[in-house]
Amino acid sequence: MEERQAKWLERLSIFKNAIARMAEVVELSKQRTLNQFERDSLVKRFEFSYEMAWKLMMSFEKGEYGTARQNGANCTEISMYGLTDKS
Repeated sequence: MEERQAKWLERLSIFKNAIARMAEVVELSKQRTLNQFERDSLVKRFEFSYEMAWKLMMSFEKGEYGTARQNGANCTEISMYGLTDKS
């Protein structure tokens, strides 16, 4: 059980880092027009963040319940555990 819990906590840390990295480019886009490389970077960071969110939800379910549903946890269930920032 602890190994499963450690896995989703590790993925939570990776997810938070991915969101922070994506936010850097979003903030830059508010200051000036992004060049092609920066736009591509933003898209890749979004894709990675999305993938990590999915993996986090699946790991969370496995860690908390021992199994994951085929469609994963939904956002309401994840927010119940305080994994999302409401601000």
